[in-house]
Amino acid sequence: MLVSKTPFRISLFGGGTDFEDWFINHGGQVLSTTINKYCYISIRNLPPFFTYKHRIVWSKIELKKSINDIEHPAVREGLKLYNPVNGIEIHHVGDLPARSGLGSSSSFSVGLINVLNNFFKKEQLNKYELSKKAIDLEHKAIKEVGGVQDQIQVAHGGINHLKFLKSGEYIVSPLNLESETKNKLEQNLLLFYTGTVRNSHDIAVDKKKKIPENYDVLKKIYNNVDNALDILHSSKSIDNLGKLMHKNWLEKIKLSKGVSNQIINETYKKAINAGALGGKILGAGGGGFFCFYVPLEKQNQVKEDLKHLIEVPFSFEFDGTKILNDDQNSVKFFE
Repeated sequence: MLVSKTPFRISLFGGGTDFEDWFINHGGQVLSTTINKYCYISIRNLPPFFTYKHRIVWSKIELKKSINDIEHPAVREGLKLYNPVNGIEIHHVGDLPARSGLGSSSSFSVGLINVLNNFFKKEQLNKYELSKKAIDLEHKAIKEVGGVQDQIQVAHGGINHLKFLKSGEYIVSPLNLESETKNKLEQNLLLFYTGTVRNSHDIAVDKKKKIPENYDVLKKIYNNVDNALDILHSSKSIDNLGKLMHKNWLEKIKLSKGVSNQIINETYKKAINAGALGGKILGAGGGGFFCFYVPLEKQNQVKEDLKHLIEVPFSFEFDGTKILNDDQNSVKFFE
């Protein structure tokens, strides 16, 4: 049995400029970090004693005789890449809810490619190759609409400046922050779950369609990555990053009507009034997780005013996707 462990991510600045329709013409960039909340995927050969051949466990339990019958699109198309002869059992568990803005679908895709490749090919792909294969799985095989930052970020791990080139390639530059800056950033970011999940597909489709008319907004979002990097690498107060998050949020909600709604707006306003300097709804928007920048002395008040939400403590992580277990006995069952 093999098990992959892949982190979730918080995208701080630049979301929207990682859509191919944008960056192949203008270039894109994102500031993002992975956190110590994970997606786990295990795989083994399924013993040949059942009426079904494949067992897939996620929010459903699928017992299928053919790969083509598997409902989970990433698992179905991922297995097709390796065309296994024997029956396969795949289990997925996650620390946080799916469809909540933390890049969970891409954590799944990256973790799946990682565990499938190690299981069937017995070879390591580097982080760049893993993210590329996961992007192809989502965008080409499954036909999902969206950006490419999530697959890259969760594959590599850490606090990164991601640049998307017009050629279609990308560059990952880890931020070598001073310990004090990194610690203060980690301490001042609060994560809250709204209790709602959403399908980001419709929002992503709308964002993609509106890229030409959102040129000015996307340029501001792009430039805010540079502004954020300047704050993090200078002697300026890191609280300026929170204020920049607020300015960036005011731009993000212009990308699509689906990004925000009345409940999200009221919650955001409540956090700001309680002392948050800035924040955002993570991912495509519409629900899921809020991330707020809140100075320590204001955090108790923010937590009190948002006590109807679930706070999720976290810390940064720096490993990216990895394989936890390499028990070859399950592979040798059929050999």
